[in-house]
Amino acid sequence: MVVASQSGRAQWLANDAYDALQEAIRVSSEAVANGTHVDPRTAAELVQRWHWVNGLQRQAEIHARLADIVDDD
Repeated sequence: MVVASQSGRAQWLANDAYDALQEAIRVSSEAVANGTHVDPRTAAELVQRWHWVNGLQRQAEIHARLADIVDDD
């Protein structure tokens, strides 16, 4: 998907971040409920998911700030 404006990119990334957040919450909750969160592989996967969410959120914030600067709506 190609998004022409900074605000469009921010919106797109924010939606992806939200989806990734919901999935990370679901997977983390299941791992805790099953007790598999202490398994090193599962723990590493959970950490990776949360880093992905954080990265998407930061990118969305950057593009939102750029949209404010360039006002390209």
